[in-house]
Amino acid sequence: MRNFSKIVVFLAVVGLVWSCSSEKKSEEQLYTEANQAKEKGNFKEAAEIYQRILKLYPENPQSYRALFLMGMIYAQNLKDDKKANTIFQKFLEKYSNGEQLLYNEAQSFLEKGDFASAIKIYEEILKLYPESSNSYKAQFSIGFVYSENLKDYDQAKEAYKKVMEKYPNCDLVDDANFMLQMLESDSLSKNLPK
Repeated sequence: MRNFSKIVVFLAVVGLVWSCSSEKKSEEQLYTEANQAKEKGNFKEAAEIYQRILKLYPENPQSYRALFLMGMIYAQNLKDDKKANTIFQKFLEKYSNGEQLLYNEAQSFLEKGDFASAIKIYEEILKLYPESSNSYKAQFSIGFVYSENLKDYDQAKEAYKKVMEKYPNCDLVDDANFMLQMLESDSLSKNLPK
């Protein structure tokens, strides 16, 4: 009788382990869990979920998101620059079209109204691709999001000034100058006595 009880317990444990391992969550479910963890401030847990996405879905064309977002967590939330740099280096090596992927990701955040995340991605584009012929677009986009979406005009002015200083020959320098003039004229008119 005693052996029978052990066998029943053993089979129950094996059945539980098997059922848990057979429940493979979809990639979308895991992204949702990671986002929920981030919203609650559980950044380590979110990074672990992104790691799980990479292990379970390595060939998915969208796996770049998990790698990049995991790097962002280490860089900005967990303040582990060494780990973040390792992850971003892996990203650079694995995705030859990474810059365009990140622009697309920033656009996705803009469409969702998550302007702070879009700016963070533009900033990472500037760090990861400093020699890119498109860097000025990321810098201009930072200014645009600050001015048009976040109404943080001081930050917008700084971003537009950087476009003009760092990329004086780019095709957005006139636009940056125009935006800067508009922001400065608006701030002047707000400070005039009535």
